[in-house]
Amino acid sequence: MRGFVAFIPPPSALLLAFCRAMLYYMIMFNALRIICSVISALAVAACIFIFVYLGTLWGIVTLAVAAAFFGLTMLFRSLAINEEQKMNPLPAKGDFITGKRDEDK
Repeated sequence: MRGFVAFIPPPSALLLAFCRAMLYYMIMFNALRIICSVISALAVAACIFIFVYLGTLWGIVTLAVAAAFFGLTMLFRSLAINEEQKMNPLPAKGDFITGKRDEDK
């Protein structure tokens, strides 16, 4: 009986899968950011009417919901920025051997 031979995909296939996953996360984070910001804006707009017609307690609850969705908007924004920076890192500046920057020379 022959031994088990594991299939190892070529590096180009792994890179393609990684790029697809990163693109998926970037699109997902941006879509979630837009959805959460719309929900937050609608909650703030409805808050005025809720304060008038339903009372202070429900108005405060609506403000808390709006603040929570605004927080999610900022979270998804930071996650999208981090994923974009992973895909496109900043170019290195200076000499990597001595650690001196171009301005120090």
